[in-house]
This record gives sequence, structure tokens and C-alpha cells, in this order.
Amino acid sequence: MDIIVSIWASPEITVKKEITAIIKDFSKKYKAYTAVKDYKGPHITIINLKIPKTEFDSIFENVKAISLPTKKFKIQINGIGYFTAYHSGSPNYVIYFKILKTQDLSKLYRRLKKRFKAQLFGYPKFTPHITLTMRDLTRTDFYLALKDFKHLKFSRRITIKKIMVSYKDNHSGKAIVKTVKLTK
Repeated sequence: MDIIVSIWASPEITVKKEITAIIKDFSKKYKAYTAVKDYKGPHITIINLKIPKTEFDSIFENVKAISLPTKKFKIQINGIGYFTAYHSGSPNYVIYFKILKTQDLSKLYRRLKKRFKAQLFGYPKFTPHITLTMRDLTRTDFYLALKDFKHLKFSRRITIKKIMVSYKDNHSGKAIVKTVKLTK
């Protein structure tokens, strides 16, 4: 059975709490709860892979080896972005906080992409971001929410100290998460 593996980074806990509060406020207003329910919480997806479940441990070891030379690094959250993706023919309206591409983040992405080229899943373009709303917004609510978010001023500089490799088990519903700590 194939699974979708996500390789991601998480903001520091104080920033994560701030973003979670923003997501919860908007989810109540627009009845859009998918981002609230994401087991990863607010996070920066670096890359997604589609692999046989039996290869998860091997993928994790590869991510660990690729990430080993990476020192913890700073990124900047700044501004609002959006896109519409289509899943099974239905629009998926996504609003997110922009992450400014840094040399360290881009380099890590390129190394992962090169190693896992055959297993890549999802968006072909690297757009680092933290999702605020997704999947369950109607078109009308998307445009209303976008207006609200455009007025939101949120800028934070955070340090990425670890990379997570995870998937959600379809049978048990449990999240399987392994962590790679970046060097100092």
C-alpha cells in the first residue's frame, strides 16, 4: 500500500501557538476546519513523497543522511499568499503565510528533490508556506477570507532546528512522525 510521506519543519512553539490561534479564529468564522485538524499543526512542508509503506524507515534514514550536514537556520514568515489546486476535479482554495526562500531552505529542498525525484508527490514548484486554510472553503468564503487575511500583518523570524518525516496511518488513524535534529 502506498502512503504520502511529508517532510516538513515546524515553527518554534510560541510562533506555532500564535498561528494556531489565527487558524482557529478563521476556521470558526468560515467553518473551514481542515487546517485546524492537521496532525502536524502549523508547519512548513518541504517536500511530499508517495512511497510503499514498507519503505518509510529507509526514506527516514535517507532524509537523516541528507539533513546531517544542515545546520539549524533562520527563515522569515512574511505576508499572505494563496493558490487554487484541483484534487479529483474539485477546487482546493488555499491561503497561507509566505515563507521567504533562504539559501539554507532552498539547498535542503534541492538535495531532497534530487534524491527522491522518482517519489515526488504534489506540487512541482517549491513554494514554502504555512497553510492557514485549505480544502473546505467555498469559493465565496475563499474570497471573503482572503480579504480578511490581506489585512493581517504577521511577520516573524524563526529558527528551524529539526526536520520531521511523517505519514498518517490509514488503518489506525495514528500519525507516525520521526525527527531529524539539525546540527548547531
